[in-house]
Amino acid sequence: MSGNTKLTMAMKRYALFFILLGLILLFAILSSDFFSFNNLMNILKQNAYLIIASIGVALVMISGGTDLSVGYQISVVAVCTGAFMQWLNLPIWFSIILGLLVGTLLGSLNGLLSNKLKIHSMIVTLATMTAFQGVSYTISGSKAIYNLDPAFKFIGQGYIGGIPFPAILVIIIAIIVSFILRETYFGRYIYAVGGNAEAARLAGINVERIKLAVFGICGFLKNSKFD
Repeated sequence: MSGNTKLTMAMKRYALFFILLGLILLFAILSSDFFSFNNLMNILKQNAYLIIASIGVALVMISGGTDLSVGYQISVVAVCTGAFMQWLNLPIWFSIILGLLVGTLLGSLNGLLSNKLKIHSMIVTLATMTAFQGVSYTISGSKAIYNLDPAFKFIGQGYIGGIPFPAILVIIIAIIVSFILRETYFGRYIYAVGGNAEAARLAGINVERIKLAVFGICGFLKNSKFD
């Protein structure tokens, strides 16, 4: 393999990394405070929910699907979790567990509909996006839920040793998902299904079960906007 071919393959493989690096350097030039600890922590804190949700969507995309209902899944889960605490007076920990369950069920619903109807997940999630939007507005009455317990707000606004808790959560989830993808059979199955679903099926992989599991995990990871 020639040097030019290796360079081309490396550029394709790490293209997103180079783009990200370029943007970081650009902002560093535009602002001398960009690399300050406080600024980096603020960026992680403000975008933690987006990063966590993106990790879930990345799993779906690796498996060959897509999820357009991300935003309104987060909305439904946030509204339900707030309603459990404020309107039903349930304990914080139990409300969070129920919220995680709601998100997982919504994600699994996307996978189930895509599998059973044999329709691409882009079309399915485009439809469920609108449905989830209506559910969110109906539950909340199009009103915000205020005065949440400070202990609950800690998940989205708290600090541990000067580091925002959401940033710690992002790092932990990224490490866990990276380990699953690189070191487990389940991770390899996800890549196999995304690479060629029919070949994966012929190799003995339960394609529908993998897709359902991935959508369920994606829904679970959308339970991240707790601020």
